[in-house]
Amino acid sequence: MRPRSKHWLFLIVFVVTLAAMMGVSLWKMNEGLTPNEARSLATKLANKAFAEQQLFGPVPPSGPMVVLVPEAWPPPERKDGRWKFEIARPAGPQATVSFDLQGRHAEVRVREAGE
Repeated sequence: MRPRSKHWLFLIVFVVTLAAMMGVSLWKMNEGLTPNEARSLATKLANKAFAEQQLFGPVPPSGPMVVLVPEAWPPPERKDGRWKFEIARPAGPQATVSFDLQGRHAEVRVREAGE
């Protein structure tokens, strides 16, 4: 094989590989989260909102920081192209987290008991 042919072969293989990598990346980006991934993301978003509320709220924290764990959430709802997680107990922290199936466009509402 001549050197010029090797360069063309390399470029063709390189372009095909790059296109395949981009295709897989785009496919993965459009694939929805699994229930466990969604539950972990909801936990992260709620904990962040609680921390911001407690640290930057008008009243200094009087008790321990609220920290949720993934197992604290009841089974999620998957409705109208969104995941929805809700903790609404009569006592303790309350949180509602929703986002699209890929984990974007999150809406988070949190409040501590007694608010």
